Amino acid sequence: MSEFNCHICLSNYLLDKFRVLTCGHCFCTSCLANIQRTNAVCPDCRAPISGGAPKQIRLEPAAPLARVVAEGIGRMDADAKLVSVRTAQRKLRQVAKEMQEREEATAELLAALADFSDRIVPLFMKARSQATEIGALKKQLEGMDELRAQAERTMTLSGEVSILREEQRTLREETRDAKARCESERVRAATIETQVRRAETAEKEGQTEIRRLKGLLERAAEDRNVQRNKMKAAIKERDALRQQLEQLRSEMQGASSMYSDDLQIENEMSLDQENSEPSSSHDAWGSESSPSLAFEGLPRPGFQSDWELGRGIKRKERPGGALFPIALNSRGRTMTTVQLGPKHSRRVKARV
Repeated sequence: MSEFNCHICLSNYLLDKFRVLTCGHCFCTSCLANIQRTNAVCPDCRAPISGGAPKQIRLEPAAPLARVVAEGIGRMDADAKLVSVRTAQRKLRQVAKEMQEREEATAELLAALADFSDRIVPLFMKARSQATEIGALKKQLEGMDELRAQAERTMTLSGEVSILREEQRTLREETRDAKARCESERVRAATIETQVRRAETAEKEGQTEIRRLKGLLERAAEDRNVQRNKMKAAIKERDALRQQLEQLRSEMQGASSMYSDDLQIENEMSLDQENSEPSSSHDAWGSESSPSLAFEGLPRPGFQSDWELGRGIKRKERPGGALFPIALNSRGRTMTTVQLGPKHSRRVKARV
């Protein structure tokens, strides 16, 4: 019996395995069972499945089927696929076996088979012989494709080589520039190093000068302290000398007062003698023996001279000359002769 193809599972079954729907489409029983469980429409036309269960198809195969197969074989040529040829051969054998009782169909099938053997088989033999040549040509074509690929790779590599050469040239220029910059930086670094060394030397000299100046300042401070101590000692000595001067002045004032009293007494005695001796001889002797006092006597006690400094004068009213009226040396001693007493004096000739 003939086999038929199911459009859903694409399998071949005998006619008794198929069922027909109300829309006219046929499917195998297993596929129809799945359709009825999941969806109630026809897979081909999407028409609703109605009218009860699908009906079985009852047909008798006829001779025209063999004729159709023969016509299909007659349409085959050198371009037909090998699978189609094998399928046609298998179907011819199956149809011939099924149609043995039918002489006309068998004769047609035998004629188609003879034609197939006389016309198609030599073509396939020739195609098989040409397959070797086609394989060789394919190998040559593959070789040419490989050569073309190699040529393309070569062209690509040549372009890459050109790019690499350009990059190499750029790198060489950058290397030269970098070397020049390195040389300039080296010279600059050497200059900076020289400047740093000079700065370090100057700093060392500055530190030495600072230490020297600090030593000078310390010595100057020590000298100032020594001078300050000497000044304090000189001031003390000056104060002592002032005290001595005041003491000497007081003593001189006392002595001058005593001396003035003695002179006054002598003057009075001389006047008394002149009045008590009227004779000329006595006058002559007295005139010869009495000294001539052609000066004014010393001031009386309590007289203050104009050169003496007043004790009530403030230090700030002192003239802007020397701070101390008596010049002193570094040891606090007088550098010149110091005059004590009045500025002017008169010598008195002693009486014989």
